[in-house]
Amino acid sequence: MLRIALIFAILSSLGSLAISQLKVSPKLNQLTSDLDDANTRASDAQQLAQEKEAAFVNVRNELAVVNEDLSATQAQLREVNEIAAEQRARANDLNREVADVKGRLNSAQAALARWQALGFTIEDLAQIKKDKEAAEEQVTAYAAEIDILLEQNSKLQSELDLYKFKDFSVPLPAGLKGQVAAINDDWDFVVLDIGEAQGVKKYGELLVSRGEKLVGKVRITQVSQDKSIANVVGGPWEVAEETVQVGDIVIH
Repeated sequence: MLRIALIFAILSSLGSLAISQLKVSPKLNQLTSDLDDANTRASDAQQLAQEKEAAFVNVRNELAVVNEDLSATQAQLREVNEIAAEQRARANDLNREVADVKGRLNSAQAALARWQALGFTIEDLAQIKKDKEAAEEQVTAYAAEIDILLEQNSKLQSELDLYKFKDFSVPLPAGLKGQVAAINDDWDFVVLDIGEAQGVKKYGELLVSRGEKLVGKVRITQVSQDKSIANVVGGPWEVAEETVQVGDIVIH
Protein backbone atom coordinates (compact mmCIF):
# COMPACT_ATOMS: atom_id res chain seq x y z
CA MET A 1 0.00 0.00 0.00
CA LEU A 2 2.85 2.29 0.91
CA ARG A 3 4.61 1.35 -2.23
CA ILE A 4 1.56 2.12 -4.28
CA ALA A 5 1.26 5.49 -2.62
CA LEU A 6 4.90 6.15 -3.26
CA ILE A 7 4.57 5.20 -6.88
CA PHE A 8 1.49 7.36 -7.19
CA ALA A 9 3.37 10.28 -5.70
CA ILE A 10 6.25 9.78 -8.07
CA LEU A 11 3.95 9.61 -11.02
CA SER A 12 2.15 12.73 -9.82
CA SER A 13 5.48 14.53 -9.57
CA LEU A 14 6.51 13.42 -13.03
CA GLY A 15 3.18 14.58 -14.36
CA SER A 16 3.55 17.94 -12.70
CA LEU A 17 7.08 18.19 -14.02
CA ALA A 18 5.93 17.37 -17.51
CA ILE A 19 3.21 19.93 -17.28
CA SER A 20 5.69 22.53 -16.01
CA GLN A 21 8.11 21.66 -18.80
CA LEU A 22 5.32 22.12 -21.29
CA LYS A 23 4.61 25.58 -19.80
CA VAL A 24 8.29 26.69 -19.50
CA SER A 25 9.50 25.42 -22.89
CA PRO A 26 7.79 28.18 -24.96
CA LYS A 27 9.18 30.87 -22.64
CA LEU A 28 12.63 29.33 -22.84
CA ASN A 29 12.40 29.26 -26.62
CA GLN A 30 11.23 32.87 -26.58
CA LEU A 31 14.15 33.90 -24.33
CA THR A 32 16.57 32.06 -26.58
CA SER A 33 15.12 33.81 -29.60
CA ASP A 34 15.28 37.17 -27.80
CA LEU A 35 18.91 36.47 -26.86
CA ASP A 36 19.77 35.68 -30.48
CA ASP A 37 18.04 38.88 -31.58
CA ALA A 38 19.95 40.85 -28.92
CA ASN A 39 23.24 39.30 -30.06
CA THR A 40 22.40 40.13 -33.67
CA ARG A 41 21.52 43.72 -32.76
CA ALA A 42 24.71 44.01 -30.67
CA SER A 43 26.76 42.69 -33.61
CA ASP A 44 25.02 45.13 -35.95
CA ALA A 45 25.59 47.96 -33.48
CA GLN A 46 29.27 47.04 -33.17
CA GLN A 47 29.67 46.94 -36.95
CA LEU A 48 27.87 50.28 -37.22
CA ALA A 49 30.15 51.73 -34.53
CA GLN A 50 33.21 50.49 -36.44
CA GLU A 51 31.85 52.01 -39.64
CA LYS A 52 31.20 55.31 -37.85
CA GLU A 53 34.71 55.23 -36.32
CA ALA A 54 36.21 54.67 -39.79
CA ALA A 55 34.06 57.49 -41.16
CA PHE A 56 35.21 59.72 -38.29
CA VAL A 57 38.88 58.94 -39.04
CA ASN A 58 38.29 59.77 -42.71
CA VAL A 59 36.59 63.03 -41.79
CA ARG A 60 39.44 63.89 -39.39
CA ASN A 61 42.04 63.20 -42.09
CA GLU A 62 40.09 65.25 -44.59
CA LEU A 63 39.83 68.07 -42.01
CA ALA A 64 43.62 67.97 -41.50
CA VAL A 65 44.12 68.29 -45.26
CA VAL A 66 41.62 71.16 -45.36
CA ASN A 67 43.47 72.89 -42.50
CA GLU A 68 46.78 72.52 -44.34
CA ASP A 69 45.21 73.93 -47.49
CA LEU A 70 43.71 76.76 -45.43
CA SER A 71 47.11 77.59 -43.88
CA ALA A 72 48.74 77.60 -47.31
CA THR A 73 45.94 79.77 -48.67
CA GLN A 74 46.31 82.21 -45.75
CA ALA A 75 50.08 82.40 -46.34
CA GLN A 76 49.48 83.09 -50.03
CA LEU A 77 46.90 85.72 -49.08
CA ARG A 78 49.39 87.46 -46.77
CA GLU A 79 52.00 87.41 -49.51
CA VAL A 80 49.52 88.82 -51.98
CA ASN A 81 48.55 91.55 -49.48
CA GLU A 82 52.22 92.44 -48.96
CA ILE A 83 52.80 92.64 -52.70
CA ALA A 84 49.68 94.74 -53.06
CA ALA A 85 50.90 97.09 -50.30
CA GLU A 86 54.27 97.45 -52.04
CA GLN A 87 52.54 98.13 -55.35
CA ARG A 88 50.34 100.75 -53.70
CA ALA A 89 53.41 102.39 -52.13
CA ARG A 90 55.18 102.40 -55.50
CA ALA A 91 52.09 103.80 -57.13
CA ASN A 92 51.93 106.56 -54.52
CA ASP A 93 55.63 107.36 -55.10
CA LEU A 94 55.08 107.46 -58.84
CA ASN A 95 52.07 109.70 -58.39
CA ARG A 96 54.14 112.10 -56.29
CA GLU A 97 56.94 112.06 -58.87
CA VAL A 98 54.44 112.68 -61.65
CA ALA A 99 52.94 115.56 -59.68
CA ASP A 100 56.42 117.00 -59.08
CA VAL A 101 57.34 116.69 -62.75
CA LYS A 102 54.04 118.28 -63.74
CA GLY A 103 54.69 121.14 -61.32
CA ARG A 104 58.18 121.75 -62.69
CA LEU A 105 56.86 121.47 -66.23
CA ASN A 106 54.17 124.02 -65.49
CA SER A 107 56.75 126.34 -63.92
CA ALA A 108 59.04 125.92 -66.92
CA GLN A 109 56.20 126.54 -69.32
CA ALA A 110 55.16 129.65 -67.37
CA ALA A 111 58.75 130.93 -67.38
CA LEU A 112 59.05 130.19 -71.09
CA ALA A 113 55.80 132.01 -71.73
CA ARG A 114 57.12 135.08 -69.90
CA TRP A 115 60.33 135.04 -71.96
CA GLN A 116 58.36 134.52 -75.17
CA ALA A 117 56.14 137.45 -74.23
CA LEU A 118 59.32 139.56 -74.22
CA GLY A 119 60.17 138.36 -77.71
CA PHE A 120 62.82 135.73 -76.83
CA THR A 121 62.96 132.30 -78.51
CA ILE A 122 64.25 129.07 -77.00
CA GLU A 123 67.43 129.50 -79.03
CA ASP A 124 67.87 132.98 -77.57
CA LEU A 125 67.51 131.60 -74.05
CA ALA A 126 70.06 128.86 -74.76
CA GLN A 127 72.52 131.44 -76.05
CA ILE A 128 71.92 133.65 -73.01
CA LYS A 129 72.68 130.68 -70.75
CA LYS A 130 75.89 129.91 -72.66
CA ASP A 131 76.98 133.55 -72.50
CA LYS A 132 76.29 133.62 -68.76
CA GLU A 133 78.35 130.49 -68.16
CA ALA A 134 81.20 131.88 -70.28
CA ALA A 135 81.09 135.16 -68.35
CA GLU A 136 81.18 133.30 -65.03
CA GLU A 137 84.21 131.29 -66.21
CA GLN A 138 85.94 134.49 -67.30
CA VAL A 139 85.23 136.16 -63.95
CA THR A 140 86.69 133.11 -62.17
CA ALA A 141 89.80 133.30 -64.36
CA TYR A 142 90.15 137.03 -63.67
CA ALA A 143 89.83 136.40 -59.94
CA ALA A 144 92.61 133.80 -60.10
CA GLU A 145 94.80 136.20 -62.06
CA ILE A 146 94.11 138.93 -59.51
CA ASP A 147 95.18 136.60 -56.68
CA ILE A 148 98.40 135.83 -58.55
CA LEU A 149 99.05 139.51 -59.19
CA LEU A 150 98.40 140.36 -55.55
CA GLU A 151 100.84 137.66 -54.45
CA GLN A 152 103.46 138.94 -56.88
CA ASN A 153 102.83 142.50 -55.69
CA SER A 154 103.30 141.36 -52.08
CA LYS A 155 106.62 139.74 -52.97
CA LEU A 156 107.77 142.81 -54.91
CA GLN A 157 106.77 145.02 -52.02
CA SER A 158 108.81 142.84 -49.69
CA GLU A 159 111.81 143.12 -52.04
CA LEU A 160 111.38 146.89 -52.17
CA ASP A 161 111.04 147.18 -48.40
CA LEU A 162 114.15 145.03 -47.98
CA TYR A 163 116.19 147.47 -50.05
CA LYS A 164 114.63 150.52 -48.40
CA PHE A 165 114.96 149.31 -44.81
CA LYS A 166 118.01 147.40 -43.70
CA ASP A 167 116.32 145.69 -40.75
CA PHE A 168 113.01 145.05 -42.50
CA SER A 169 111.51 141.54 -42.15
CA VAL A 170 108.38 140.09 -43.72
CA PRO A 171 105.66 139.28 -41.15
CA LEU A 172 105.15 135.55 -40.56
CA PRO A 173 102.17 133.71 -39.01
CA ALA A 174 102.11 133.73 -35.21
CA GLY A 175 102.94 130.34 -33.72
CA LEU A 176 104.91 129.21 -36.79
CA LYS A 177 107.27 126.41 -35.74
CA GLY A 178 109.80 124.20 -37.52
CA GLN A 179 113.15 122.51 -37.22
CA VAL A 180 116.67 122.88 -38.63
CA ALA A 181 117.01 119.96 -41.06
CA ALA A 182 120.54 120.66 -42.39
CA ILE A 183 123.42 123.17 -42.10
CA ASN A 184 125.96 124.43 -44.66
CA ASP A 185 128.85 125.89 -42.69
CA ASP A 186 130.76 127.02 -45.81
CA TRP A 187 127.98 129.33 -46.98
CA ASP A 188 126.51 129.99 -43.57
CA PHE A 189 122.94 128.93 -44.32
CA VAL A 190 120.53 126.36 -42.87
CA VAL A 191 117.70 124.28 -44.34
CA LEU A 192 114.36 124.29 -42.50
CA ASP A 193 111.61 121.66 -42.72
CA ILE A 194 108.82 124.23 -43.21
CA GLY A 195 107.82 126.17 -46.33
CA GLU A 196 104.97 127.97 -48.09
CA ALA A 197 102.45 125.32 -47.03
CA GLN A 198 103.09 126.30 -43.39
CA GLY A 199 103.07 130.07 -44.09
CA VAL A 200 106.82 130.74 -44.49
CA LYS A 201 107.65 133.80 -46.63
CA LYS A 202 110.88 135.08 -48.10
CA TYR A 203 112.73 137.58 -45.84
CA GLY A 204 110.82 136.49 -42.78
CA GLU A 205 112.82 136.00 -39.58
CA LEU A 206 112.66 133.13 -37.06
CA LEU A 207 114.28 132.62 -33.69
CA VAL A 208 116.37 129.48 -33.10
CA SER A 209 116.00 127.68 -29.76
CA ARG A 210 117.48 124.61 -28.13
CA GLY A 211 115.63 123.46 -25.08
CA GLU A 212 114.99 126.57 -22.98
CA LYS A 213 117.76 128.65 -24.64
CA LEU A 214 117.66 130.98 -27.63
CA VAL A 215 120.81 130.36 -29.69
CA GLY A 216 120.32 132.54 -32.76
CA LYS A 217 118.12 134.04 -35.46
CA VAL A 218 117.70 133.21 -39.17
CA ARG A 219 116.31 135.11 -42.15
CA ILE A 220 114.48 133.25 -44.94
CA THR A 221 116.13 133.63 -48.37
CA GLN A 222 114.41 130.94 -50.44
CA VAL A 223 111.07 129.16 -50.02
CA SER A 224 109.56 125.99 -51.58
CA GLN A 225 106.31 124.17 -50.81
CA ASP A 226 107.51 122.39 -47.66
CA LYS A 227 111.13 123.53 -47.19
CA SER A 228 113.04 126.80 -46.95
CA ILE A 229 116.62 128.12 -46.83
CA ALA A 230 117.69 130.77 -44.32
CA ASN A 231 120.84 132.69 -43.38
CA VAL A 232 122.01 132.85 -39.79
CA VAL A 233 121.80 136.55 -38.90
CA GLY A 234 121.96 136.65 -35.11
CA GLY A 235 123.41 134.94 -32.01
CA PRO A 236 124.83 133.37 -30.10
CA TRP A 237 122.63 134.86 -27.38
CA GLU A 238 123.35 133.22 -24.04
CA VAL A 239 126.59 131.25 -24.51
CA ALA A 240 129.31 132.68 -26.73
CA GLU A 241 130.40 129.35 -28.18
CA GLU A 242 126.82 128.29 -28.95
CA THR A 243 126.00 127.86 -32.69
CA VAL A 244 122.93 126.74 -34.65
CA GLN A 245 122.78 122.94 -34.96
CA VAL A 246 120.70 120.34 -36.80
CA GLY A 247 117.60 119.59 -34.72
CA ASP A 248 117.29 123.07 -33.26
CA ILE A 249 113.75 124.49 -33.22
CA VAL A 250 112.82 127.63 -35.18
CA ILE A 251 109.86 129.65 -33.93
CA HIS A 252 108.07 132.91 -34.59
